[in-house]
Amino acid sequence: MRSHEIQKLIDAVELEYGTIILYGSIAKEEHGTCFMIKDVHATFSVNTNDGELPSGQYDIQIESQPAGDYIYTAAVSLDSFLGLVKTMHKSMDK
Repeated sequence: MRSHEIQKLIDAVELEYGTIILYGSIAKEEHGTCFMIKDVHATFSVNTNDGELPSGQYDIQIESQPAGDYIYTAAVSLDSFLGLVKTMHKSMDK
């Protein structure tokens, strides 16, 4: 079962962009997830380091799609993550 922190992030993403598409991940994972968003050419990997990060903080990796290149890695807040998703959601030419 997903932790509260992971579910909170997924809910925020789905509210803005629609249902996520799990990628190399299953819904039962407790402290992490990996997903894609329709019309975004990237994968988003998010974890809470087994619940060790402070509430609202996530260790993230954004990877190219198809996979192969890391675009961004950092520990960020939920708001910062949503800003990164918004940036990635823009058309590829921007």
